Amino acid sequence: MFIIDDQLNISMTRGDTPTISITLTDASGNAYDCSGDQSLTFSVKEKYDEAAVIEIPITLRPVPEFTIGLADTWTKDPGDYYYDIRLITADGTIDTFIANKRFTILPEAHDLV
Repeated sequence: MFIIDDQLNISMTRGDTPTISITLTDASGNAYDCSGDQSLTFSVKEKYDEAAVIEIPITLRPVPEFTIGLADTWTKDPGDYYYDIRLITADGTIDTFIANKRFTILPEAHDLV
């Protein structure tokens, strides 16, 4: 199971492997130019002010997307964590455009075989 609610909180079953696409727009609502030397990162933390326990680079082209792999959540305890998505542009500007949203890892219904 994988759900992103209307507040951008994520709930997923531990061990699932969803691929998430992101639509980026500028302040005017126009498509954001993902060309050039810039990076996006998806990070999950146990608490807001701690180091990331999951960190996944986001592929920018042809569309921004990333996959949460089995190993990213399988060893984590079920419960609430927090995630953010951060853009670093070629000139070093940092824009955390999704910050401190809930990331809930749900227990799996069975063991992997």
